[in-house]
Amino acid sequence: MVDFFKDNLSIKSILEPSCGDGVFVEALLESQFFSQHKKGNRYRNRKKEAEKLSEKLKDNSNIDVVNGDFLSSIINIKIWTHMI
Repeated sequence: MVDFFKDNLSIKSILEPSCGDGVFVEALLESQFFSQHKKGNRYRNRKKEAEKLSEKLKDNSNIDVVNGDFLSSIINIKIWTHMI
């Protein structure tokens, strides 16, 4: 799946409504997906888990980790090119 995202130039941003421990975003980082000025938002409903993931990704300014319920905040979300 990472190869699909990495190689598809039409993908400008990814919204991950339930990011878990960040395994997918780490794979995207390893593939250099975000070095192409692409953006990503990750949602994590558990505060401690969101804080851990935010700390892990703090050097990646184009990746946001949001502590909250994705469905409750969907009204405030930008238009994304892809959602997984």
